[in-house]
Amino acid sequence: RHFWPMSGMPAPNHPGELYPALAALYPQAVEGKDYLTWLRHYCHTAPGTYKERVVGLRPEIWQLRQHLEQFMVRRRREEVLPDLPDLTTSVWHIEDDKALAAVRKAMKAMPEGERDEQLLALLGDDTVDEYLLETIDETAMSTLRRLCGEAKAHLLVDLLAEELDHGQDKVVLMCWHRSTMDILQAGLERFGVARIDGHTKNRQAEVDRFQDTQYPTSCRVFIGQILAAGTGHTLTAAHNMVIVEPSWVPGENFQAMLRINRIGQLYPCLVRFACLAGSL
Repeated sequence: RHFWPMSGMPAPNHPGELYPALAALYPQAVEGKDYLTWLRHYCHTAPGTYKERVVGLRPEIWQLRQHLEQFMVRRRREEVLPDLPDLTTSVWHIEDDKALAAVRKAMKAMPEGERDEQLLALLGDDTVDEYLLETIDETAMSTLRRLCGEAKAHLLVDLLAEELDHGQDKVVLMCWHRSTMDILQAGLERFGVARIDGHTKNRQAEVDRFQDTQYPTSCRVFIGQILAAGTGHTLTAAHNMVIVEPSWVPGENFQAMLRINRIGQLYPCLVRFACLAGSL
């Protein structure tokens, strides 16, 4: 007789993501408005590449809070899981001038129509105004993001292998690009690697291989693509994670981090964001 949509994070990016559930199950909350009209009532928006972007909340957001109190039961993570071990994050600065030079060289080798001279000038500049990044060509930025990920992966293979050889039990690596995942998988293969990306058909089998201590073959490394492996899976066999390539969306990174910090975890968790010093 009742239908309960359940989510750990129903609106990870902005309130507009609540609209479908409200329109279907509590229509008085949308007051007969279509999506864009409703969104603009509660949020400041700006034109985006594919759709309007939410850039802030309007004072009217209190009205939405009133609607939700009639419709939604909310429990915070610390209320539901008070005994969960601590989760600590840090930035892992990786300094390597050769890797950074290789990234610059690859960017300069791009065809002239795809190369962004402003972006090249910013590489290695520690005083960049973050608003300059909004003016940079998206294709060039995406290429630089991939090159940085691949450069970090080559460096992390040796660093992680040393940790695994000297006491680290298991580790979860989260990435964005399949090319970065390929480098890590090839370099860490001797430790046993489970992997989930958008092309993985039996994802649970990969999780089971990593989680099961009685599995016939040892598996100490899990490599996941953030969108494919960052939600729904339990990876508590490890309490260490490295986010090799973060998503642009903070909520997606947070969901990925929670794969190791959830029910069943016995140890404090550490998540490190790998950063190639002097790069994007």
